[in-house]
Amino acid sequence: MSKWIKCSEMLPGNGYADKEFLVYETLNNAVQHDYYIVPDDGRKPFWNHYDKYVTHWMPLPEPPAPV
Repeated sequence: MSKWIKCSEMLPGNGYADKEFLVYETLNNAVQHDYYIVPDDGRKPFWNHYDKYVTHWMPLPEPPAPV
């Protein structure tokens, strides 16, 4: 499983843009899922739901194998 990545150290990019992640957000002090959005028009990238409250992120784990 992936480790938590501090947003202050690295944000998603290089193939991760506009994808879903697990995030830790301080608004609710909870682990949530969120999308990191990289606009095509040059605007600053952002977390779709919890934006400034996201302090850590990680890629989603692989789903379980079919039974």
